[in-house]
Amino acid sequence: MKFKIIGFLAILVLGIVAEPIPCEALDQGKIFRIGWLGTITVAREHIFLKELAERGWTEGKHCVMAQRSPKKRLDQMPTN
Repeated sequence: MKFKIIGFLAILVLGIVAEPIPCEALDQGKIFRIGWLGTITVAREHIFLKELAERGWTEGKHCVMAQRSPKKRLDQMPTN
């Protein structure tokens, strides 16, 4: 009985002493979504991503790329 009380008190004291230290989350910043309509060639996409990288932007860290195409309905694409 005496050991149970001592064990309980030891666990209680350790639980209070080992209390987690509160901290703030890191600021992730804003992630921008960059999109284009229509098809894009691999070469153009590579050039575009290279230019972004030269300016310090990393896909997945600072921006997310999205491509939308009308599939077989080219009449829905803008002409300019």
